[in-house]
Amino acid sequence: MSTRYFLVKATQRVLNFVKYFTSGVTQYEPEVYAFTLGQHQVRLWVLESDFFWHDPQIIVERMRISEGEPTSLLVLCKLPNLMAYEISQSLENARKWYGMDLRVEVYGLNYLDAHLEQTLERILMSILIKHLEQVVVGNPLLREEVCRYPCPNCFSRVRYYVAQQPRPTYLYGGVVRDYFILCPTCGLKIHGIETVVTR
Repeated sequence: MSTRYFLVKATQRVLNFVKYFTSGVTQYEPEVYAFTLGQHQVRLWVLESDFFWHDPQIIVERMRISEGEPTSLLVLCKLPNLMAYEISQSLENARKWYGMDLRVEVYGLNYLDAHLEQTLERILMSILIKHLEQVVVGNPLLREEVCRYPCPNCFSRVRYYVAQQPRPTYLYGGVVRDYFILCPTCGLKIHGIETVVTR
């Protein structure tokens, strides 16, 4: 089977899973998708070959990345570690070459990975906790609830957010509901999951 076939199937698997974390996905180009985790920007770049534009300005334009805005870039390709490194190096040149202030983190996904959803889930969990403030504020997929317990770090009142809908987990198996704890006082950030019993 062709490379294109496996890429299309892998892209569908990625999009099918991220739908549990976002309100919608926009396709900018045949190989570029965009979605948000709350207010945090995410791009999915599907690379059929190992060639890409080394000019960071071209990458920024094609991905529609805004200067100064934290953005996570998921690269779906055959050589994820190499391509993530190469793209990161290219984007680092943006300040030196063009004076651009880019805040982009690049993550690689292998379209031949039999456990693609597990790898993607690990990456999304990392992004969620790293950018928790952006993720929870004004997120229509979450509801804020009163937490009965204070911050375990400074004992201040925390903000507690729970996912409106449960989702499947490929890391642990079954169905779970995400919750997030954010302490405005000391900055503590917690992401956890609760098992949802299905009948």
